[in-house]
Amino acid sequence: MSGPKSLIFGVGGHASSVFDCLTDAQSDSVCGWVEPDGQAAGEKFGIPIISQDEALRKLVHSRAITKGFIAVGDNYQRYLLSEAILEANPEFEFMTVVHSSARVSSQALVERGVFVGALASIGPNCRVSQFAMINTLANVEHDSEVGAFASLGPNSVMAGKSRIGPYSVLGMNATVLQKRQIGEHAIVGAASLLADDVPDFGVYYGSKALPRGERKAGDPYL
Repeated sequence: MSGPKSLIFGVGGHASSVFDCLTDAQSDSVCGWVEPDGQAAGEKFGIPIISQDEALRKLVHSRAITKGFIAVGDNYQRYLLSEAILEANPEFEFMTVVHSSARVSSQALVERGVFVGALASIGPNCRVSQFAMINTLANVEHDSEVGAFASLGPNSVMAGKSRIGPYSVLGMNATVLQKRQIGEHAIVGAASLLADDVPDFGVYYGSKALPRGERKAGDPYL
């Protein structure tokens, strides 16, 4: 195995999608999957699965593993894991993974640790902040912003000059009209049409998305 070794943190379906998006050269460098929820054993795609505790020990004691990707779908858990990794190795390199079929404008800014899935689109003057997820067929139109650790579900749409704040979720097939603002730790449910701004921690859904409740940081949303 040549080149720096890397880890994929996660073993579920999203982790499989991430691996599928890696180029041959990148996938050849993956030396382990990391199970975040305790003990682990066995293999995935012929690559060993190790526990998170073991992975963090490797980052402390071995400089052979220098980079990787957090393939965990829950936004807040992705944040907590990034903090644990940086505590183990402050110089760890978080990879950005973009599927070969995705279109990312040369005038867009995509930060570290971001996932951009198959056939997704990010338009000009957009910013996708660190560790955000832009899933399959999601569309981020011109001049829009995706906050850190936020996620866009498959086939969702952010129209021009809209914003989704850090840790927030736009569900699959949901549409945000132009210039609308979604706060932090908020949820817009699947197949919703969002015509209004969403406050921090708001939960909105419906064919015209309406407020349905509130949540706290770290609450599950799936």
